[in-house]
Amino acid sequence: MRLLKNEPVLDMEHQMQLLEPFTEEYVKWSMMKIDQTKSPDPDGYGSGFCKEAWGIVGRDIALLELFQNGKLLRQVDATNIALIPMVDSPEQASQFRPIACSNVLYKCISKMICTRLKNVVSLLVADNQAAFVQGRSMTHNILIRHA
Repeated sequence: MRLLKNEPVLDMEHQMQLLEPFTEEYVKWSMMKIDQTKSPDPDGYGSGFCKEAWGIVGRDIALLELFQNGKLLRQVDATNIALIPMVDSPEQASQFRPIACSNVLYKCISKMICTRLKNVVSLLVADNQAAFVQGRSMTHNILIRHA
C-alpha cells in the first residue's frame, strides 16, 4: 500500500544504500571533513584534536555503536547556544544573533547522515523546490516561473 500516491519513492537500490551500515572508515572520513576551525566541545576538545589523535582515539569514538543500538550519550548531544551581538552595545534581545555550538561528535554524526541523504534527496524533492538540494537556488524558481 502506498500512502503518497503522487509523490516520488526511492527504488530498492537507493533504499538499500541508505540502510548500509556505517563503517569505521566512513566515521574517519566524516571527521576529517569537519573544518579544523570549528568551535571546540564544552570539554575543550575540537575537531583538530580528533584529527591529530585519530590513531589513539579513533576506535574509542562510539559513533558506530550509536547506529547499531540507537542510543546516544547525552554528552554527545549537548549543544551550547551563544548570543552574538549584531550591533555595538546591544540593548535588546533582537540585537543578538543566536549560534549553536555543537559537540564535534554530533557534527560528525550529522555529516555522516547528511552526506548519505545528499545522494538521494534530489530524487525525492521536486525540480521546482530550491531547499535541501545542492546546486538549486530560489533564483532558479523565479526563472522557471517566468519562463
